[in-house]
Amino acid sequence: MTPNMDDLAVIVLAAGQSSRLGHPKQLIEVGGEMLVEKQCKLALAISSQVFCVVGCKSEQIIPLVKHLSINIVMNDEWERGMSSSISCGVRELPSNVKRVMVLLVDQWQLTKEILTTFVERSRDEPDNIYVSHNVNTGNLANSKSFGPPCVFPRGYFTDLINLNEAEGAKSVIKKYMSKVIWIPNNEAFIDVDSPKDLAHLRAIYPC
Repeated sequence: MTPNMDDLAVIVLAAGQSSRLGHPKQLIEVGGEMLVEKQCKLALAISSQVFCVVGCKSEQIIPLVKHLSINIVMNDEWERGMSSSISCGVRELPSNVKRVMVLLVDQWQLTKEILTTFVERSRDEPDNIYVSHNVNTGNLANSKSFGPPCVFPRGYFTDLINLNEAEGAKSVIKKYMSKVIWIPNNEAFIDVDSPKDLAHLRAIYPC
């Protein structure tokens, strides 16, 4: 089934400093291209409206994605963390957008097929929030057991714009737990936050 791309936008969060890694994760090479370009292309596979939020090292990141048919959003307050980037991205969404997917630049094991599941579920039941769940952790009370990619209907955009928590959109998810649909998605929790994570990636994508 082809996902409906007309009213869905995707925000790719690519503004962080990668302090734990010690190297901008956006600029990690994966399969012959930088991670930020890979993720933006992945977003374009499910939506014609992609917004890449940049901040730290933007002068190096923007040239890597400016050839793509995406919207580049500058977050001048990127040091405030992920919440500021989500807020910045949602503010830029046009009025025809009814749903927004938020994904991280370093979720390198995500695929079009995984993201299409979110698109289709959110189209069929558009009033719910769709959130990735790490089934290996089991306990949804643990904030580490859930996270992006997430899909939020327009009714939650104001909450996303007003975010001020360090943990991104998790405060919104916790606030509206009765409206959350959990999507098993262990691949979403394989990222590049540390040198160990980078070593895992390099075992699959050697330079």
